[in-house]
This record gives sequence, C-alpha cells and structure tokens, in this order.
Amino acid sequence: MVRLASLAVLSSLSGFALASGKWFDHVVTVFLENTDFDQAKTQAYWQSLAARGILLTQYGGVTHPSLPNYLAVAAGTTFGILDDAHYDINAIHIGDLLEAKNVTWKAYQEDYPGDFTYCFVADNTPAPLKLYRRKHNPFISFSNVNTNTSRCTSHIVNSKDLDADIANNAIPDYSFYIPNMINDGHDSNTLGNVSVMTNWLENFLEPKLNNSAFSNTLFVITFDESDVSNDEGNKGTNYVYTVLIGSAVKVANVADATQYTHFNLLATIEANWDLGSLGRNDSVVKNIIGLNGTALPNPYYNETLASLQSTNAGAANTVASFGITVLAVLAAAMLL
Repeated sequence: MVRLASLAVLSSLSGFALASGKWFDHVVTVFLENTDFDQAKTQAYWQSLAARGILLTQYGGVTHPSLPNYLAVAAGTTFGILDDAHYDINAIHIGDLLEAKNVTWKAYQEDYPGDFTYCFVADNTPAPLKLYRRKHNPFISFSNVNTNTSRCTSHIVNSKDLDADIANNAIPDYSFYIPNMINDGHDSNTLGNVSVMTNWLENFLEPKLNNSAFSNTLFVITFDESDVSNDEGNKGTNYVYTVLIGSAVKVANVADATQYTHFNLLATIEANWDLGSLGRNDSVVKNIIGLNGTALPNPYYNETLASLQSTNAGAANTVASFGITVLAVLAAAMLL
C-alpha cells in the first residue's frame, strides 16, 4: 500500500442532502466494539475493505471503557468520565453544530426501544440478551437531547428506520450507526474470534456501497476501543482497525500511518461542513482527510453556540476541568 490521506470531491448531491460538503455529502460512521487492530486485520473481509479504500493503521480509541470513547467522537472530550454509568451532560455536541448549519443527522440504534412518541433513556432492553445499551448511544447522555422529546425522537431512532430512509432517498447527511450487542462484537467476540461481527458487517455494508441513495458518501468503519483485556491500565496503543470507504473515496489500497483518534474523526466531520468546533480536543487536532493531500485549517471555535453550554450547580458531580456539570444517575459502572 502507498501512504496517502486524501479524498476527491464531487459536486453532486443526493436527493435529501441539505448541505454540500468539501469531501463528502454524507458520512455514515459505524461503531463496533472492543477489538484489537491485529484481531480484525486477519479477517479476509476486513482486508477487502482496506483494498477498496483507506486503512488508518494508527487510529485509536482515547481510553477505556466504552462510554468515554462514544462521547469523544460526539463531543470532543470524555468529560473526565472513566466508566459506563448513566450521565446527563449539560454541554453542546456535534448534533448542535450540525443543526446550526442545517446539516441533517440521525443516530441509528439497533434494538432501540424508543419510537417517534417517546425517548428511551433507560440502560438496556430486557434480559437476557440486553441487545441495546445506553452506553453505546452517546447522544442520549446529553440533557439537551434526553429532556427534549421532539428532538430525541427525531434524531435517535431504531435502526429499522434506515431502510425507510434509503427507500425514500432521505438518508441524513450525518449518520451514526450502532449495531446491537451481538452484531457489534461486544457479546459475540470470543477468544479472538470476530466472525459473527465480521459477517454482520459484510451483510450490512455491501448493499449500501453500491446504492444510489449513498451518493458521495463516506463510510467510516471503526471500533470504540481495543480489547480492554489486552490493554490493562490503558498502557497500550488502543489501536483499532479503521477503514474509510464509499463513493466519496476516490483512492484504493491506501494506508495512512498518521496517529489519529476519535477526536480527529470529529474534527474531520466539522471541517467538511464548516461547522466550527466545540472548542475541545476537536479544535486542536488535524483532519483525517486532506483536500488533494493538503489538510484544511483546524475548525474554528463556534462562538455562536457557546451560550448553549452552561452549568447546573444543583447536579451531583461537576467535571471541573471543563466547567460542565454531569449528573450521575447510575452509580455502578458496567465495564463489560
């Protein structure tokens, strides 16, 4: 593979896109679970994805366990959170930046119990399977979403809605897709065997790569974190297999060995639509994708949204380093 990190841009838009991007008009991020880079790279299907797109060989999660990694890609920080407990976070996130620029977005969650009438804020679906978990749904942790039924039901949806959106040529500009606990590998990866997750991904992704509804679309296939059992004490690299593929990717069989994390992915999405930044780690890291090989400047701090970020003195726990209040609803951390 040669080393390159650039995507060509087409001027065409899909039927539903409201905002043309610099590199892509749609982005679909698929977050899988708890798999080391070396575990994924042995799979023939993962190798085929790299052969058709850009493999980020040194892309990593930012910490362990799951929740802070999901928050990192949605908000540019972990808010100092070190567990998978329930939090109501009074802070702005990528959804706020997107809406300010009329860029449409949805989080598609497999087995999510909520619908267009109510916002599901509990931890999971019933035992024994518990296929949906709140810790894998970053947007439900933000109080400006989970206390606003209309906003929540419009943007956090069951994954079945994606089929209808595809059929209606109405996929949002920004999609965050979360498989259930079996399909994402969390509860199905055993002793390094990632075949269940890999088979799911192939069946999910392949039909979409050639679907006209995903014109000029970037698919980001990645993981929240490496296998925590192999990274005790956060001393390892936390590298995860990450591939950029789709109709917006005009190169193939490319490897980029630049150091990236979820913060870089967030910054790339912000730069694509000129959203500005959240003023956190997203504002100080480079973009993954450079236009014709030349990266754009870091996203500017979006001061017009700064007033949305406030504190709540009555909450239980305050993350002082960010001046953001976090209410711990569930004390017990669920790390596995």
